[in-house]
Amino acid sequence: MSQIFRSLPNNQYEAAINANAPSASNPFLTATDLQVSAYASYYTNPSGPNLISPAATPTKMFFNILDFEQGFTLDTGTFNQFEVTDSGIYTLQFSAQVEKGGGTADVLYIWPEINGNPVPNSNSSITLANNGHRTIAAWNWFLNISAGDIVAVMWTSELGSVELINTVPLIGPAIPAVIINIQKVS
Repeated sequence: MSQIFRSLPNNQYEAAINANAPSASNPFLTATDLQVSAYASYYTNPSGPNLISPAATPTKMFFNILDFEQGFTLDTGTFNQFEVTDSGIYTLQFSAQVEKGGGTADVLYIWPEINGNPVPNSNSSITLANNGHRTIAAWNWFLNISAGDIVAVMWTSELGSVELINTVPLIGPAIPAVIINIQKVS
């Protein structure tokens, strides 16, 4: 028999016995082994204003609501970056609800930044062709981050006609313009 785990609230794990899984070559993990030492989740206030970046001007994504945080410190002066308190490998995920404003097609760019420096080979782009076109930009990066580093997610568009939009839909919960999650993985 081997142990399997079920995720519980507050980053806790509960061990259970799986009678059908082989165990001869797999050592057991304990719930303590699975504890995550650093994690955070931030998002924008869904009833707040939309976010616009001037044309070809890199801008930090704004996230003014702290969902939960351990091992990070949100910059409450700017609400657009956070400090990491422990060195390691992290997975940084984000999603942004984007909408194309007026004019011709525009290209949106998004990349992570550490200590004011773009992370090499991390930029991505999305082309939005039509006025009113909405999409979700969402991906993740694995980053080697040192204690004391300041992390931000940057964005801009070529023509400045792309917005990060907050939405309160007719159906379902509110949609924040930006959601950012980060977790230490090693």
